[in-house]
Amino acid sequence: MQMLHCRVQCSRGPTGLPWPRHAPSGTSRIAALWQQTASTLRWGGGWLSPTRRGGTPPMTLWWSSTPSWRLRGLLSTVMTQLKVNSFNDHDVDLIKEYAKVMSHVVKALDKIQGEDQAYLGTLLPTVAATVFRLKDLKSKGLVYCSPLVDALLAGIDKRFGLLLEDEECQLAAAFHPRFRLIWLEKYDNTKVAKVRESMEGKVEEVMRQESNEVGSNSGGSNEEDDFFSAVIQLKESSRSHTSLKSKAKNLVKTWLETNSKDLLTDAAFLGEQVLVDLFIKFNTAIPSSAAVERLFSMGKDILRAKRSSLSDENFGMLMFMKGNEHLMDKMENEKKRKN
Repeated sequence: MQMLHCRVQCSRGPTGLPWPRHAPSGTSRIAALWQQTASTLRWGGGWLSPTRRGGTPPMTLWWSSTPSWRLRGLLSTVMTQLKVNSFNDHDVDLIKEYAKVMSHVVKALDKIQGEDQAYLGTLLPTVAATVFRLKDLKSKGLVYCSPLVDALLAGIDKRFGLLLEDEECQLAAAFHPRFRLIWLEKYDNTKVAKVRESMEGKVEEVMRQESNEVGSNSGGSNEEDDFFSAVIQLKESSRSHTSLKSKAKNLVKTWLETNSKDLLTDAAFLGEQVLVDLFIKFNTAIPSSAAVERLFSMGKDILRAKRSSLSDENFGMLMFMKGNEHLMDKMENEKKRKN
């Protein structure tokens, strides 16, 4: 219900065209219903009762297993009890179309704000996928929500337009095993060659650093080698530069031609330390602060008033255990499965 109440350009679209005449009445009823339910949490037999973290809310289970005709009847009963005008057919159509449009935005936010794939490389592919889905939805014909889609697309372009041109964000996705440059080929094929060239440059740079480290650690040379270095060093350096450039180009070509994998345990990914190093370099940043905010909330739950005397070491261990609780559950399930 909160998602339905979140409105973007409800009265007018970005082009100034008004919504259909049924839209304002429908959104006003949604707002009134939301305000009533926010102040009366016990309505509908406790549908809004809290659940444990990670569980499915009872209202979600009930809602997904109840026929739509029964839902509408029960919702009308609730709205009558709360003294809110019931939804008519146009309002129901508006809500369905609105939910269909906003579902793509909600899924995108879940991807960006999640913790399982909290890498910077997921940002641009998520934005591109959202734009594709919204445009596809509009092309199929919308009765009420075309101005909403236009407003969403304009907002996405305003907020993420510069990031779509940012080299670091592009490279973060390019070195991610799942996305590479597949998403960019579909979104804007004109940028593929430039990003690919940047990838080759970064790979060559890492290879050169590793080569220099190996050369410096290989041991000192005698005086005779030093004597001839003036006439042979330049040629060897040029040959080494050409060799590294060719290796970097071939590595990037192989990386982009390999089928994308969702897992970071992909053999093609782990088989090249250069790719792992570049993945870490460009994907250490997270696309959203939501994961950090959850960490602070977790710390607040642990460091309560009665635990104010916790040492830094114990607090750190409790935070570590709480943050990795899902991994411990996974290990327990694997042990049970093996046994």
